[in-house]
Amino acid sequence: MTLQQIVFFITIADYGNFSKAAEILYSSQPTLSRQIQMLEEELGYYVFQRDKRPLKLTSAGKILYDGFSVALSKINYTTRMANARALGEKGSLNIGFLKDLYAEYAFMPVINDIDETVKTLSITCCRQDVSKLEKRLLDGSLDMAVSIDFKQFYQESFNIYPIMKLKYFIVMSARHPLAFKKDLSLKDFFGENFFISAPILALVMKKIFGELLENFVQIEVSSQDDAYMNVLVKNGFTIANEFEPVIKNKQDFYCYAIEYYEEDVLLSTICKVGNENAGNKLFLELIKNHDIR
Repeated sequence: MTLQQIVFFITIADYGNFSKAAEILYSSQPTLSRQIQMLEEELGYYVFQRDKRPLKLTSAGKILYDGFSVALSKINYTTRMANARALGEKGSLNIGFLKDLYAEYAFMPVINDIDETVKTLSITCCRQDVSKLEKRLLDGSLDMAVSIDFKQFYQESFNIYPIMKLKYFIVMSARHPLAFKKDLSLKDFFGENFFISAPILALVMKKIFGELLENFVQIEVSSQDDAYMNVLVKNGFTIANEFEPVIKNKQDFYCYAIEYYEEDVLLSTICKVGNENAGNKLFLELIKNHDIR
């Protein structure tokens, strides 16, 4: 029996099906099914009633769930406290946030929690573009980056820890004709001008739309603020993620929720392989206690 199997078991029980648990755990349904099968083979009895939808625990499974939940909570607490002690001894945690993502505000409760847990810790935060985040992670001047999972981070030098799938919206003026159209679809935007602050949004659009990207006219601007200005003045479009302030400005803008994703856009933490700062693990652990969305 492994800790991973216990985590899988608890998550499946919490959500009532394998597919949802696989999504939460960033795993696959066959992997979860195999691990639970191995767990049941070792125990010698079933932990789930397979004929129930949603999945239900067997009587023995309920006992395991209650006990494992308490044990896992103690393990997480012990790990958190050990990380906090190690982090306090190291003395600093340097975090870089992807510029123009606006996710840093959602993580302030996590940072405040770390600050309260380890009083002697010095925390520094900055906002930089993806190339500078990559460079500073490699040279050690950053302990952790909070960014989209761009392809340059998928290399042997980095560990990537997905946090959540980002939701994106097509942003237009609240007075644009499409803002009043019923049954709006992605095809309605084909051939339209999209004002994009390069390179971040260009990379994001490529992840989201894939080959469909050729149906949009991309016009590069210097910043996302310039993109919003062009949306209003030139009646164009741009895209924004769920953390951006424009999403809440319903007086001036209308935001169409994108439903088609060629590839998921994952908000992730990235650390250099070999970075032993315990703050990285503490940060990841505390994220579980906060609703980032």
